[in-house]
Amino acid sequence: MTGTSEPRRFPFFTAVLVVACAALSVLVFVLSRQNRELKGDLTAIEGAIQRSKDALKPGQKLAALTAQNTAGVDVHVPLDAPGRRLVMIGSTQCPACTSAKPYWAELSELAVPVNVGTLCLLTDGPGTAEDEAALSMPVLGVRGFPQSSIAKLPTVPAVLLLRDGVIERMWAGPYDVATRDEIKAAMGRG
Repeated sequence: MTGTSEPRRFPFFTAVLVVACAALSVLVFVLSRQNRELKGDLTAIEGAIQRSKDALKPGQKLAALTAQNTAGVDVHVPLDAPGRRLVMIGSTQCPACTSAKPYWAELSELAVPVNVGTLCLLTDGPGTAEDEAALSMPVLGVRGFPQSSIAKLPTVPAVLLLRDGVIERMWAGPYDVATRDEIKAAMGRG
């Protein structure tokens, strides 16, 4: 059998294998990309969990901090002072903080009869005289916020009810009437 043989035609099975290999390559590419995205999401979730573990919690004692008043003068803020104090914490760039201001003003007025001091701290600069007038309390900008004793807040706006510098209760996130009523009740329990 020394004759010449006819060249083999491209069989159907070979074509199916070529298409299957191409499809498998695309699938591997897509899955590896999704894997990288999931790893990024997992890293973000792990970071959020760690921040949550490190966040301020009731029972923690706060240290004094330095803040800037509306005149631009640095002042010592003894968060660890004796007595009860309601500390509202926000940011000038935060829409939820802006919408919380009417509740904060009301809480400031309600705090006086129950002998609870009030203070508003801003994380991104000093407040204005208009802020102080509207809120009926001092509005101070925290100096060196990332290193301050309140830097581990889970979010702003936040309200801390302190007793002798220890966080008795805390509320974080957007405010509504129910939150205001809860804070009011906690202040009155003194």
